[in-house]
Amino acid sequence: MQIAQLVAETDDFFDYLTDKKKLPIKDIEKLVRVSRKTLERNRKYIIAMAILIDSELHYLKDYLKERLL
Repeated sequence: MQIAQLVAETDDFFDYLTDKKKLPIKDIEKLVRVSRKTLERNRKYIIAMAILIDSELHYLKDYLKERLL
């Protein structure tokens, strides 16, 4: 969840995600203490959460925040 929030809030990362439809794994790996393998395994989850965080779907955001706490 924290990595998805990092991607959604960093303009360069989110622009890369929307343009290339990929995560900038090398750049993210430098900023977080998570292995590359973990990032690749959770790639779909990170992308989905980053898009959701940046969206206007307030009810879905509230629902997921309650479930993840």
